[in-house]
Amino acid sequence: MKSPNDIPLIADIVLVGGGHAHIHILKMAGMEPLKSIIQQNGIQITLVSSTVLTPYSGMLPGFIAGHYTEDEIHLDLRKLCSFGNVKFIHAAATGITYEKGNTCDVKKKSITGARGVVKLSDGRPDIRYDALSIDIGSSPSLPAEFSSMHDRNEITPVKPIATFSKRWQSICDRLRAAPINAYSSTHPFKLVVVGGGAGGLELALSARHALINILNEKINHDSREKQLKRFDNCIHISVATRGNDLLSSHNSSVRSIFKRILSEKNIEIRYNAEVIGIMDAQEGKTVANSLRTLKLSQSSQDQQPMYFHECLFCTSANASSWLTTETPFDTTDSNFVKVKNTYECVNHPGVFAVGDCCHLIDDPRPKGKLQRYE
Repeated sequence: MKSPNDIPLIADIVLVGGGHAHIHILKMAGMEPLKSIIQQNGIQITLVSSTVLTPYSGMLPGFIAGHYTEDEIHLDLRKLCSFGNVKFIHAAATGITYEKGNTCDVKKKSITGARGVVKLSDGRPDIRYDALSIDIGSSPSLPAEFSSMHDRNEITPVKPIATFSKRWQSICDRLRAAPINAYSSTHPFKLVVVGGGAGGLELALSARHALINILNEKINHDSREKQLKRFDNCIHISVATRGNDLLSSHNSSVRSIFKRILSEKNIEIRYNAEVIGIMDAQEGKTVANSLRTLKLSQSSQDQQPMYFHECLFCTSANASSWLTTETPFDTTDSNFVKVKNTYECVNHPGVFAVGDCCHLIDDPRPKGKLQRYE
């Protein structure tokens, strides 16, 4: 049998993005029997990713609550690629070309391949492929008015998680640095979560747990129980949802259980509150304690103002716009790549999209654990 070094490379499989599905491929590529199949057939796998460390979103609520560190919720893509003998390219994909490849008969099934290149953000040569998979996730869809505000840290989208985790750490550090009497039951620290789906509620409950514990760390542990009850009133969490109910995709029993839990934790829910922007708390001027308020749509204007010190966004998701503008693949209005139940693109054989960036045309589903919105 020829050694791996004697077998010419005859096919290139390119993975764009370090999402969960691709992580599984990287792991299996270093294990039998897939490891031998790849080597014996002259296949080169290449991962293109804009980040080296990729987060596991299922652990994000635990990270927010303080149960995990930032390092513990991330996987090192470079190490995984080394394990699976996969070539790693640290760059963002900016465009993809496509041509139909050859058709072959595999176990009496006709399979059509693909040819094309992936264009990269750092100016290096394009990466050619014979088969391609895209797994770049999605991000919350923000109102148009927020585009000019995001750079001023007035809001914090939950994705991308790398950006969110740093912002969340700064929020926690701000609370730790505040004087012991900075917040009280009459002037609590106000956090607003925009989004009434499962992700928004996870975020609200996890944040409440963390922020109360941070305040509790400031006091004498001998009076912990008494002070914890006091600090429970120093944190005010509210959730804004544009729907008239929570968890609309879940059954009534689940909704009832969560409403009871939220009530027990004193988390306020504002229904029919469509957020379109933010503004200063008083007549266009920032008040002394830096409070801001949500700007609601015309249909929601009759509601009381929702004041906040920090605002987290966990709303309906969009995929990256370049999937629509810089590739020939069929996409939805929100830039999700349309795929069949095999995750192969509907009109482009040999190209696949998985995870939160794809749209299963025959079986639509929510976009990830923290992307189930109203």
